[in-house]
Amino acid sequence: MLVALLDAAESKAFEKELVLHKRDSLLPLHKILRKLARKELPLEKQQVYEALYKTPYSADKDYLLRNELRLLGEVLTAFVAQNTIQKQLLENPAVQQKYFLNWLATKPAFELYEAEAQAALAAQTNDAGSAAHTLRGYIEAYIQNREATVANYEALIAHMKQYYELETQHYLQNLIGIKHKQAFAERTLQAVTGGQYVVSQLEDIELNWEQASDSYLSYMVLLTQSYGNSGKEKIARLLEAREYLNQIDKKDFDLASAQSSLFAGIALEYFLLGEFDGSVKWHQEALKSAKNIAPEKLITYVFNYLSTLIRLADYTKAIEIMEQHRGTWMALPRMRDRFRCMLAMCHIFNQNHEAAWECIPIDRKQGGTDHYYYYRTIHIIVLLRREYYDMAEAETDNFIHAIRYNDKDAGYLKFLQILKKYIKVVSEKQSVTPSVHEERIAEVGVQLAKHEHIIDQPDKALIFRWLKEEL
Repeated sequence: MLVALLDAAESKAFEKELVLHKRDSLLPLHKILRKLARKELPLEKQQVYEALYKTPYSADKDYLLRNELRLLGEVLTAFVAQNTIQKQLLENPAVQQKYFLNWLATKPAFELYEAEAQAALAAQTNDAGSAAHTLRGYIEAYIQNREATVANYEALIAHMKQYYELETQHYLQNLIGIKHKQAFAERTLQAVTGGQYVVSQLEDIELNWEQASDSYLSYMVLLTQSYGNSGKEKIARLLEAREYLNQIDKKDFDLASAQSSLFAGIALEYFLLGEFDGSVKWHQEALKSAKNIAPEKLITYVFNYLSTLIRLADYTKAIEIMEQHRGTWMALPRMRDRFRCMLAMCHIFNQNHEAAWECIPIDRKQGGTDHYYYYRTIHIIVLLRREYYDMAEAETDNFIHAIRYNDKDAGYLKFLQILKKYIKVVSEKQSVTPSVHEERIAEVGVQLAKHEHIIDQPDKALIFRWLKEEL
């Protein structure tokens, strides 16, 4: 339902348009549809028909409502298009200049047009697309208005050569942008499928001496090629791409976002190499450069940085970073529970079980099965830390039964069975000799090592590490 996509301000502006429309039925129809959208009710045509026409719905009159909906859709489409163009005109001087030059070219004032076109070209040195469009219009006007003299047509040929260069540059900039996205998608598929996909090469993009002076193209080619590399080779290519960043003079190029993305990529490669200290430096650079980027993107940088800090067992710093960005991850349902679980485990590693307890939400099931299981595990660990051994063992039993009844998650099931043995050993520590206690602890350690392959998985890595360190 298109009307549901309008925000409050857009809806208000659209209603003003409908007030002036010759078809009186469109405004009340819009209000009816908005009301249903606010209540999150399904779009039942019978309900809409009766609200609009104040008469009982009948199938033979259904065409009336269909026609009104079609007309409202057409008016809304035109409104959105006009609104978007008007916004571009107000916010982007280049768009204003484009339409102004198009208008001026139709008037008998070529000298004025020529002066304005030359001024526009001078201002578009970092925008190949806009410059190519301006120059093409200028060439058309030049042919129509200049005499066919040798000097004029030599100048015309020079303008055309400049146009070819600008259009080629603009084409390559667009092409390398799509190629970069393709390489990213292929590299992601390669990672997800275990190497079944291959990252395409860039044989069809060659930079000649003129295009090579475009730092954006050189940067994007290196960035795209890097998806076919890994380890030190990829780091070297990304560092080479970095050298072009401060040289890029392209309209709408977001230097800060590009830097943060590049630095995050270098940090990830060091992480994958196991060089965590080297990774930390680049994670910090990525966050330092991450200005005014979307929260969804920022939080991925934060998450990767945390993964590195946790590998280094720097739980205090990890907690500091999570608290610093709490507002961001709490506002993202996809990340909220993941960060809560990480924060709780960092508190547990820091021997602060009460802070870990505070991370568990009242509704544990809201974040899905994986996080629900994690919250229950944290609950057991906190009970153990509080020395509520009977309660910890009972909760573990309940958890085991729930897994057996529901999805039979083999990794969690085996972990909980081993955890239950560990709780038992800890609870009986005071009733046995130190040597017997150590022997029992060692037996639990043997069991954990025996089943490490099914327990030490990404979704259980921290709880596995915790139990391993306990033993």
